[in-house]
Amino acid sequence: MDDIAFLHGRIESYADYTNDDRRQLVDEQVRAYVGEPLARVLERLAPDGSVGEALARVLLRCQFADQTVVRTLEVDEPTASDMQSFHRADRELITLADEADALGSDDVGAWITRIDAALDGRVRLVMDAAASRMI
Repeated sequence: MDDIAFLHGRIESYADYTNDDRRQLVDEQVRAYVGEPLARVLERLAPDGSVGEALARVLLRCQFADQTVVRTLEVDEPTASDMQSFHRADRELITLADEADALGSDDVGAWITRIDAALDGRVRLVMDAAASRMI
């Protein structure tokens, strides 16, 4: 299954990156999709200490957009290749989010680290794609 079909299977109205409004919407959709299982894990497992803090921090990342990314998505016109990379990154995040309900207490820390890294990677993709056109 290709990335777009996978994403539409998880987020029925997946907005894609086709224009300014849709690019901002797709960012919100992906962050919301990832945030929901984070909240379930917080409620179900109630991790404490550094794992609980990391979970709270990543959950906050999903609640609020990175304004640098939002602005970049508003003004930059991604290429077809960029969009394929963005779709791959979105799929990675969605796939990680889908692991939430199978997690046990011992798995949460590593899972949070992977989601945080995937969020960072998604930001880098957007910023690097835009920067490559400014050269």
